[in-house]
Amino acid sequence: PETVYSHTWQAGDLVIWDNRSVLHRGMAYKPTQRRVMYRATVAGDGPLI
Repeated sequence: PETVYSHTWQAGDLVIWDNRSVLHRGMAYKPTQRRVMYRATVAGDGPLI
């Protein structure tokens, strides 16, 4: 792909993206690691970023 973003996680990181304009996939993680996810929905017709 022409544009790829890969994040190396560190404690306290926050990543936000607009699902309406990206193709994405999850990466494997250790089941013993704590994961916290929140969903936010923003009104609008087009990509926000």
